[in-house]
Amino acid sequence: TALQFGQTKGIIHLAGGSGGVTLVHLPEGVIGIKPMLMNSVSEFVAVQLANFVGIRVAKLKVVRYGDDAFSQIKQAIKEAPADIVEHRDIARRTMSRAEFLGVLEFVAGCSVQ
Repeated sequence: TALQFGQTKGIIHLAGGSGGVTLVHLPEGVIGIKPMLMNSVSEFVAVQLANFVGIRVAKLKVVRYGDDAFSQIKQAIKEAPADIVEHRDIARRTMSRAEFLGVLEFVAGCSVQ
């Protein structure tokens, strides 16, 4: 099923790694949106390797520039409520350079960098 980006309840941006991740609160739950920049291939390979050796990592779906979901995500980030306005600005700037966006399931736990 398609995610309801038009009904985004809020966003928060977490810095780190290669551009950080923006958490987006949708009716379906929380997901992560990650700009797929210079390190995208290595991040994709890391996910595949982790799955191969049995390490639980967030599932990743890559959305390309021409997909309908790409423009829906960008619009949601532009219009979504943000408790910290800077977070929306950072997310918009970071994602403006991306031709691909990673949509990640939210997995509770700690970050490993």
